[in-house]
Amino acid sequence: AGKESREEYLSKTLPDYGVISFANKTLPSDAKVELIFAGDRGYYWERPYYYGGRAGDSLIAAVKSAKSGQELKDSFSGRGITHIFVRDALLIKFAGDNFDADKMKVLSDFTGNNLVFLNSANGFSLYGIR
Repeated sequence: AGKESREEYLSKTLPDYGVISFANKTLPSDAKVELIFAGDRGYYWERPYYYGGRAGDSLIAAVKSAKSGQELKDSFSGRGITHIFVRDALLIKFAGDNFDADKMKVLSDFTGNNLVFLNSANGFSLYGIR
C-alpha cells in the first residue's frame, strides 16, 4: 500500500483527470477553460475555468446567436475563453438534439477552423481556440 502516486491514483479513478493534468502542466497561467458537459468538477483544475452549464445553456445561446464559426469564436473570446474542455459523446448528442442544419454548419465551421486539438483521454478532450 502507498506505492501508487497521487497522480496515478487520480488518473485511474477519474476519467477526466488525465486531460486535466495535461492542461495543468501545459496551458499558460492566463488560460481560461470552458468546461462543456464535463460536470461541475473544477476541483483539480489549476487554471481559471468557467462552467458551460449542465444543460448546455451557454452553448445553445452562443451557437444560436452566431451566424458563422468566426462569430461563435468571437463569443468565446469575448468572454475570455481560450480553451474548451469537453465530454465528446455528450456534445455530439447534444448538438444533434438541439441544432438545425444551419446551426450545425456554424458549429462545424467553428470546430474545423477555430479549434486546435491538444489532448484526449477516456472520452474527454481539450482544445485551444485560435
